[in-house]
Amino acid sequence: MEKNRILSILLALVFTVTLATTSISAASQNNFRGSQFPTVMVHGMMGWGDYESFNKTVDYYGMTSGSIRKHLKGEGYHDLYEASVGPLSSGWDRACELYAQLTGTRVDYGAAHSEKYGHARYGRDYSKNPLIPGYKWNANNKVNLVGHSFGATTIRLMHDMLADGRPEEVQAAKKAGTSPSPLFTGGKRDYVYSITTISGTNNGTSYCYAYPILTPGSVHVYQAWCYMLSAIGASEGIHDFQLDQFGISANDRMSWLQILNNTDFLSHNDAGIYDFEVDRAMKLNEELQVQPNTFYFCCAGNASQKKPDGTYGPINKAFVVLKPFISRMGSYLATTKGSFPVGYGEHQTTATVTPTVIDEKWLPNDGFVNVIAEQVPFRHSGSKLVYDPSETYSDSTRLRPGRWYVMPVYTGDHLGTVGGLGTEKASEVFAYYDDLFRAIYRTKN
Repeated sequence: MEKNRILSILLALVFTVTLATTSISAASQNNFRGSQFPTVMVHGMMGWGDYESFNKTVDYYGMTSGSIRKHLKGEGYHDLYEASVGPLSSGWDRACELYAQLTGTRVDYGAAHSEKYGHARYGRDYSKNPLIPGYKWNANNKVNLVGHSFGATTIRLMHDMLADGRPEEVQAAKKAGTSPSPLFTGGKRDYVYSITTISGTNNGTSYCYAYPILTPGSVHVYQAWCYMLSAIGASEGIHDFQLDQFGISANDRMSWLQILNNTDFLSHNDAGIYDFEVDRAMKLNEELQVQPNTFYFCCAGNASQKKPDGTYGPINKAFVVLKPFISRMGSYLATTKGSFPVGYGEHQTTATVTPTVIDEKWLPNDGFVNVIAEQVPFRHSGSKLVYDPSETYSDSTRLRPGRWYVMPVYTGDHLGTVGGLGTEKASEVFAYYDDLFRAIYRTKN
């Protein structure tokens, strides 16, 4: 147990360094039935979930403060699950993996997407081990989705796929003489009852620009992590990179070393570290719309405070490794480029979007994501920014679907909102989730 605890601290430390390197029906107006449905929690980059045995020792949602899920179960919230999607993978690939785990099917990354990004179309088969055994997920048997950090992008993207489908994938599958994944056929917007983002990369993060060298270089942190695990014979069951689509086998620990010595998969432009960019987030937000029958909650963390010169520095309890990053992001002002590469090899092109001005509103941050980026999603419309419908949440708020409810900001860093690394009091973390889950599971407005 002590060995696993030490490994958990090391893994979380690597995780941290990686970051641095419509109409409403009468029924929906009067009843909020979230408690009737299971809740699926999705981790961020370099995270883990129920498919890793390690999660039984150190819960991603809780880290060193103790399992948030175990606490919530003690409060009566029993139907809770934690997905295990690719810790390095793109938002698209993670969304496809999450769908396969919820439906108990084989991962289908899409015929068009897999060709465009140069990797295999099919991934792991979850038919024998679905995330929620025996659950018939459909419009009557919905799910609540909770995502931390990049998990927020994952659940928002999957929900949009469910609702609107992806016609290009349907066409490409038919052209290939195969059936498209039901994820791409659309018409499933009511499969999701609520979306909750915690310290989410809803609008990207200025971190990618404040540390442009460290962002792709952070993969070498994984390399060091894999060497260490291999040296002590503990790589299996601790972390799974889930990069099968790139020909990387999680069953051969040497393949971990090989892929991290040869980071070719980054050149495919299909990795999570690129999806954090503000320009890419703005492009994605052009597609992602709120659904009229789904409830939305956004929760931000802030580990910064304003200094006399107008910049922001770290609060005292911020994790020491994140403090320099809080200061850097708390003083970083710029305008994004407005373009980025997509696709791989002969399929690579350049996507464009209106550049975003990273001004003073972006300075408050949690060490990895700006507070403004963690809250209500927005997109460019001409010279203006257009936000999704939203309002500030309170216990007296009459909840309505089709809009975001902005929850109180948690005073803590990016890891603090999921328990932290010795920086958080368990009682404060648990109290925050108690309030959040009371909102998600409210039965009357």
